[in-house]
Amino acid sequence: MTFQQFDILCQHMQYRDLILNGVCIGDRLAEDDAQVLLFQLPKGYVEVYFDHECSQLLHARSFEDTEGLDPYLSNVKIPV
Repeated sequence: MTFQQFDILCQHMQYRDLILNGVCIGDRLAEDDAQVLLFQLPKGYVEVYFDHECSQLLHARSFEDTEGLDPYLSNVKIPV
C-alpha cells in the first residue's frame, strides 16, 4: 500500500493497517502534550497522535523521508 492509499483510508482502517503491518519504533511528547507513537511500515513511517486527557486518538501523519525522524533521534543514546 502506498502512502497516498494509506492517507485516504478512514482513521479506523489506518490504525488497523498500522497494527497489522507496522512496528512501533518510538514515542515522544508533542508540543501540545499529545503522546506521539512512531510506526515503521515497509515504505516509510507514520506518527499517531494521542490525547491522554480525553483518551482519544487525534490524527496520523505519514512520511517517507528520514527528516521526520529528527524529534526521535535526541532520545537515542549511543555509547562512546
